[in-house]
Amino acid sequence: MPSHPKTRFGVKFINEKAASIDAKTEEVWGNRPKHWSRMDLRGRATFLGSPFSEIYDVHYAELSRYAHPGVGTIAGFEPNVYPAVCAAGYEVGSRCYIQTLRFVIMELRLAVIDLSIERKLDFARMVAFTDNPEQAGRSSS
Repeated sequence: MPSHPKTRFGVKFINEKAASIDAKTEEVWGNRPKHWSRMDLRGRATFLGSPFSEIYDVHYAELSRYAHPGVGTIAGFEPNVYPAVCAAGYEVGSRCYIQTLRFVIMELRLAVIDLSIERKLDFARMVAFTDNPEQAGRSSS
């Protein structure tokens, strides 16, 4: 992934301001759990297992870098960088969505009612990337 031209400034800013930001956070919100599970995001991803732990390890830092500072971070990118940034976000979103559907299938025991539901989910995932019915037919074989 292309690096942002102001990355070095961002690291310097974080190093210089981290203590004052943490102090302000404590002042405003106090010492409360960050999540009801009492786990940080890495802990929750690890608890959920694959693919969430892998997604966290591979994509979290990169996507956080684009999301948390606001639009200012990506506003300075060259136009050809936007598709790569969007593709990374879409890839993570689609993987999480598919895995969530798999959890629902498992929890509700839907495979008992429809023995081919997992195959249908895989087919639906593949068809989403086709341009016409003929391509969709080829993806099912």
